[in-house]
Amino acid sequence: MINATKESKLIFVPANLVAELASPNIIQVLLNNKEKGSICLIVEDADEALVKRDGHNDSEVSVLLNLTEGILGDLLDIRAICTTNRKMTDIDAAIKRNGRLACHSHLGPLEEAHARKVYERITGETADLRGTMSLADVYALAQDREWTRIEMPKRKLGFEAPKSSSDCAS
Repeated sequence: MINATKESKLIFVPANLVAELASPNIIQVLLNNKEKGSICLIVEDADEALVKRDGHNDSEVSVLLNLTEGILGDLLDIRAICTTNRKMTDIDAAIKRNGRLACHSHLGPLEEAHARKVYERITGETADLRGTMSLADVYALAQDREWTRIEMPKRKLGFEAPKSSSDCAS
């Protein structure tokens, strides 16, 4: 588990700037923060920086790996917290090697009791929530008490074949 304490310097890195972390200007900023304890880079929506390398994102994956466990990473005690919507099977193998990935959490739908606890913690009120809900649904409901979740029918992507030739537009 990454230990971000008072001695840690938290630095938010926009996902589109991960490759820029290797630039001399950014490295100088990191070096200037050495006396302040460890550095924790926070990269939200890091999908492209974590996916399997196929030629177009080599630098992003390499930059994260070099900064967290290369010479500079060891010298400055740099850690990274990354969020992604990708499946673990889509994450680059180098990131998943033993000793590199300290923690992995998957946030799926919340069971009814857990969703209720989260809602009550946010609002201080009790709620009669039914079924599983995403965390986003719980927060939306907490922000707007008039909001109701609409169950969308499960559909496949693509086109449905017409039942007869007369159903086709001419």
